Amino acid sequence: MSMSAAPAGVGAAGMGVESACDGIRRRPADWSGACRRSLGVVSASGASCLEGGGRVAEDAAVSRPRFFCPDLHSKSAVLSGDEARHAWRVLRLRAGDAAELFDGRGGHATARVIGGGPDRVELMVLELREIARPSKSLHVAVALPKGERADWLIEKLAEFGVTSLIPLRAARGVSIPAATRIERWNRKAEAAAKQSGASFLLAVRPARTPAELTAEWSCYDRVLLADPSPQAEWLSAGIAALGGGATLALIGPEGGFTADEQRIMEAAGARRVRLSATVLRIETAALAMAAAWAMAGSV
Repeated sequence: MSMSAAPAGVGAAGMGVESACDGIRRRPADWSGACRRSLGVVSASGASCLEGGGRVAEDAAVSRPRFFCPDLHSKSAVLSGDEARHAWRVLRLRAGDAAELFDGRGGHATARVIGGGPDRVELMVLELREIARPSKSLHVAVALPKGERADWLIEKLAEFGVTSLIPLRAARGVSIPAATRIERWNRKAEAAAKQSGASFLLAVRPARTPAELTAEWSCYDRVLLADPSPQAEWLSAGIAALGGGATLALIGPEGGFTADEQRIMEAAGARRVRLSATVLRIETAALAMAAAWAMAGSV
């Protein structure tokens, strides 16, 4: 069976589903016109919108420090909090210094510092441009490990350009994140995007049980359930299908999903896929899925 076909209940958004799919559905059909209308500044080449892998690759930008700025405007921008302190105290940027800004939603700007201090740095935007969302997205629902292992996993998924992470409250899970923990993970995702050159932030969503998550499956084009058993289909057999549309990947706890959890997910349309001939740790399985997705459509 090909992975390109959406299972029953998956990928056919009905009435009232669209709001639940915010952040999952990709760019609007008229993305180019929309971003041209929203931007008052274009590049020297005349191109105001770029399409592709969600990463800006400009030789000139390599030497400029990069900052996360959630509110980019056509004329000015402001850094505050940790970003301002890093710019002012650590990098010692002052009036006239250049910087690269990104908003985590595809917006990029080349800017110049015009003033400020350790708590607020003001910049003049010289060039504002937009990266269109890629035509594929990956959403990882995972029973997170404890402590630093979870922090590390979120950082690496963000580097791969994963769209969102959903902590799974599985019966055999060992970590149930509090709201403060999710805030911390979102900050880690911001830092990882800043370092890796990603244009879009990984969003850490509220925790769900496997049963709760099945109600959202119509938002996805395919749902893949990582399973180390020999009966599962090898992911490599259908890797090309990951190159388009929205994919939800389910990664269970170290003790595995219970029989009831697996039955519920498979009945809702999840497809079991095998990632390795060996049993993988949680974070290894999640990154193996992310690596396969990142390569799909690129080779």
